[in-house]
Amino acid sequence: MTTFASPAVAAPYPGPLAPAIPGGTAAPVGGGAGGLGPSGGWGGAVGGVGYTREDLVRLGKADRPWAFVPLVAQALGRADSPAANDPVLRYLAATNFAALGLRTLAAEQIEALPEAVRGDPSVAPLRQAIGALPDDRLDGPMRVRTCRENVRAMLDAGVHGAEALAAALAEWETRALSGAEVYLRTRDGNIVVQAAPGTLRLRHAADIAGQVESLRLPHEATGPTNIKPYVIESADPPWLLRRVLRATPDQPDGYRVRVSLVQRSAPELLDGLSMADLRAELSTDRLRVHVGDDASQRLERELLSRTDTIVHGHFLGLPARGPESGGAGRCDPPPDQVVQRVVVAQQAEALRLESAVRVEYAKRDAAWYARRFSHSGEPLRVLIPTCRYSTFIRHAAADLAAALEAAGCTSRLLIEPDNCAQLSGNAYHRAFAEFRPDLVVLINYTRANIGAAIPEGVPVVTWVQDAMPHLFDERTGASMGALDFVVGHTHVELYERFNYPERNRLKLPVTASTRKFHDAPVGGAAAARVACDVAFITHHSETPRRLHERLCREAAHSPAVVRLFEELRPRIEALVERAGEAPVMTELRATIERCTIDVLGREPDASAAAMIRNQYAFPLADRLVRHRVLEWAAEACARRGWSMRLFGRGWDRHERLSHLAGPELAHGEDLRAAYQSAAATVHASIHWLYHQRVMECALSGGLPLVFLKGDDLSLLRAYALSSVEGASGETACAADSAEAMMFIANLQRLGRPVSPVWGALPHDPARDRACRAQWAGMPGAPGAAFLLGDLAETTFSTPASFEAALARAVERGPRRESLSRGIAARVREHYSTEHAAAKIIELVRDSLGAD
Repeated sequence: MTTFASPAVAAPYPGPLAPAIPGGTAAPVGGGAGGLGPSGGWGGAVGGVGYTREDLVRLGKADRPWAFVPLVAQALGRADSPAANDPVLRYLAATNFAALGLRTLAAEQIEALPEAVRGDPSVAPLRQAIGALPDDRLDGPMRVRTCRENVRAMLDAGVHGAEALAAALAEWETRALSGAEVYLRTRDGNIVVQAAPGTLRLRHAADIAGQVESLRLPHEATGPTNIKPYVIESADPPWLLRRVLRATPDQPDGYRVRVSLVQRSAPELLDGLSMADLRAELSTDRLRVHVGDDASQRLERELLSRTDTIVHGHFLGLPARGPESGGAGRCDPPPDQVVQRVVVAQQAEALRLESAVRVEYAKRDAAWYARRFSHSGEPLRVLIPTCRYSTFIRHAAADLAAALEAAGCTSRLLIEPDNCAQLSGNAYHRAFAEFRPDLVVLINYTRANIGAAIPEGVPVVTWVQDAMPHLFDERTGASMGALDFVVGHTHVELYERFNYPERNRLKLPVTASTRKFHDAPVGGAAAARVACDVAFITHHSETPRRLHERLCREAAHSPAVVRLFEELRPRIEALVERAGEAPVMTELRATIERCTIDVLGREPDASAAAMIRNQYAFPLADRLVRHRVLEWAAEACARRGWSMRLFGRGWDRHERLSHLAGPELAHGEDLRAAYQSAAATVHASIHWLYHQRVMECALSGGLPLVFLKGDDLSLLRAYALSSVEGASGETACAADSAEAMMFIANLQRLGRPVSPVWGALPHDPARDRACRAQWAGMPGAPGAAFLLGDLAETTFSTPASFEAALARAVERGPRRESLSRGIAARVREHYSTEHAAAKIIELVRDSLGAD
């Protein structure tokens, strides 16, 4: 447990009223008229606090008011203490209180000096300085107003437990307005509570705010992401609660750190909430408040209801106000013990569930699965674990689950229950013990990545949609067995360099749901909210420069990697400038390799090379392409008077284009409305054009305009060449293949040169194999390859061609609708999630030898 407010520990206060004896160190300390000497000789401990008078005098002069104040208050505040009438200590108390800005306490100590001392000319400057201090009192009405506003902010935000505070507010206000206690604000942001006017019985007489601000919170040692939950005991004073809430802002991916506040006494918590305006911090429903004699029990019940998520995080507490101070004391049992009990219960539940899973899957073998995947009997049960903190994967998982249900399976999503949760192993164990899935589909993860949470005896399909670094690992590939399947973007290097087995492999593009996205008319209000001529829909609002800076910060532990990123950046920028004219991906890979050798002095291993490509080079290149096209769009719209909206996370904070920001759109009707209501939705990426954004847009009745790269034409060229292969003996020509003629026609429409070799293509086995490999696993029909139809109408590669395409989309409504319908028809035939779901089940069924 971490607690605060040891009164003997404080930093020096650099205020203008430094404690000093009038006249400096030569001030009289002996007896005599008007002198500041002791009223009577005494020695030993002062007031039972373990300090001699000489100790206190030295401390009072040491410019450490927070170390001195609590001790001198004890010494002077006890009637039986020999220090009670010591004018030197009382004068030092006044100077130290004044240094802290505690005008009320300082003035009271001056008035408590003997009359002869008060009249001493050396006291006058201090009295004058104290009188010039600002009022330090928080009166009752001010505290009531602050507390009401804080509680109202909690109620408005839906904070659990705020109702209990609201119910206790009226009784608390009566006490607060009585003036029985005096609340005093220090100049450094603390609040000291005086038990009654004129007394030195003080509460919070320590630099609690300073200690809390200088504290390194537990999560700050490991980084600003993946923060575990906090449990805090006491918000009286509220500085620790404020510090934790400020230090755990909502994460960019949507994760929110749960903070549970536990306090035994509602009036004490309201005292804390009356000390400062905390509305900005308290206006969040990730805060959970448990208050009352049963606060710990309620915390325990809530945590026990969430054992499928991570419940063990960080505990921090403030010293409780004990009965001797009129307080209720600590919660019983202490909250830190409650958390430990919940963790033990969570572990026991894990053992029970693991045992049930072992029993269930021990009886399953190859023959069992062959029977289970036959076309008869109970529907297949498919579990799809996913993560709500992804930008697209959670939507892809939900769409796949719906498609599998439509195909006759029973599917279940395993996802965090809310934005304050991270799944624990129990969530997986419970899903396997109770749902008993026959198949698991993981997007971007393998069985080895998830670990023991997935039993060995269940088929697992990994649908690769993104080049995640953990996939590019030799151990991951080597761990795959007969029940492991890989579909999606089956990157060649996974098989050539990372030991992925060739069996159980299916190339699939990212798909779109025809159930979620369709062209039924959008309602007037929904359309009006998102209507514009040009829509740009992406969460990639961070500029390329800021992306580069962030990735360098994240790699700061490795200076060599930062140097590599700095060297790569201008080379990537130069390549992106040519992306619309010529293929650059092969050159980009070569550039990465050369630059790595130049900076590191050696060729990186396969995993390091994949990390550099997929975590820095490709993301930066993609961001550069997106924002380059965004500039084209903004300039064209400004010049032509077209309306433009930027939909997605973070655009309202963009350095120059925040005025174009629209709302963040939910993946469903809101997004469908935006696609349909815009004259054109712009898509630009360094990756291929078979993207879900393009497909969703057309399915919704919108028109996607796509940045066409040299690499896109290179892929279509490979498709066309593979269709010509062997068409007419040793030599073939484009005229022998409809697919090749479609490719050439598109080149001509785009104004691109057509090589004369298309007239007579010699037989080239190596070329043919390379072309087949490029298109391997993709649908072979021309409609799948030429998804966008006439590329001269639906793509662009320069600012001029972009503006011309936008003009046609804005001004030629019927043509826009015709292009949209054509793309949508091809998506439904070749790229629907429903089609992918059927292919996945077919792959597993065939591999298992089911009928």
